[in-house]
Amino acid sequence: MLPAKFDQYQYASKIVEAPKLTTHVNPFRFSHRIAIYKHLIQTTNYNNQFGVDNTMNPLWGLLLQLLWQDRSRRLGTHFYSDVDAINPNAPWGYGNFLLCIVPLIAAVDVNIIDSVQLEAPKVKTNHKYIWHKKNGKLHIPKEFESARESWRKYFIATQEKKFDSNTLQEKLWDAHKSCIDIFIQNFDLSENTYYSHNEIHFIRGWCRTMDFLWKAAWPTNFDFMLLNGINVLPERLLNKNDNDRSFKDLDSHIRRNIRNILRVADHSDRMHKIQLWLWSRIMRSKEARGKVTILLENMFDPAFNTISRRRELIGYLIGK
Repeated sequence: MLPAKFDQYQYASKIVEAPKLTTHVNPFRFSHRIAIYKHLIQTTNYNNQFGVDNTMNPLWGLLLQLLWQDRSRRLGTHFYSDVDAINPNAPWGYGNFLLCIVPLIAAVDVNIIDSVQLEAPKVKTNHKYIWHKKNGKLHIPKEFESARESWRKYFIATQEKKFDSNTLQEKLWDAHKSCIDIFIQNFDLSENTYYSHNEIHFIRGWCRTMDFLWKAAWPTNFDFMLLNGINVLPERLLNKNDNDRSFKDLDSHIRRNIRNILRVADHSDRMHKIQLWLWSRIMRSKEARGKVTILLENMFDPAFNTISRRRELIGYLIGK
């Protein structure tokens, strides 16, 4: 079964036509990564706890993000004649590797799916990856283990007969955050030659923005992502001609979102920590989390930061 609004998603065919997950996985094939997410979404819906059509499955967010990264050429596929190939040196491709393959290994660990064999990258790369050696032994960098454990905890929680959906969403974001931390620690964006300065700056802001979504346990089910998580993203790479940040070829809400993300990237580390602390206090209540999209705009978009909305933020900040 697929979500009721699945037909409203214009790239739904990419998911429907994806191959089935097999024991042999090439992480540098776009179609294989879709197959991984599709399989994990299907196998984690025990007793229809995410709905008979699986709409409420939190893993939809990762799959929809992967599709956006592909069609906007962020996976480095445009460097190859083979459009299914993902460049191991592309920043977005590496980030998604962590958010796709680490969960896959964790799902194998807790017996959600059968064992798989992962191919190693076929081109020279300085970035750390997971693969299986010829003897079948898994090669996994030591610093990946904490993220692997976080994903184990998430998948174990999905198998419980009764679980709190809010707690489960928090576990998902803890696992997500652990992978973003690996990306930040292991990927040197300053040495990247694949994307423009603007795109690299956008990635920095994106990683910081994920911190705020983590604190809010941002919903990642199919309907919420379709409404709030996909339609605000640029369908192309940012280029050197975007220095004025006008992005005149993009819709106004996408331009606004890009500017907000770049604004977060401009903050000092100290300012980022302060804002994240304030935001974590604002997001303490279920009521505040229910207004997450509005409150996020109130905090980071000057155009929306009116006196009444500032009062609302302060109310959640100092409230018990």
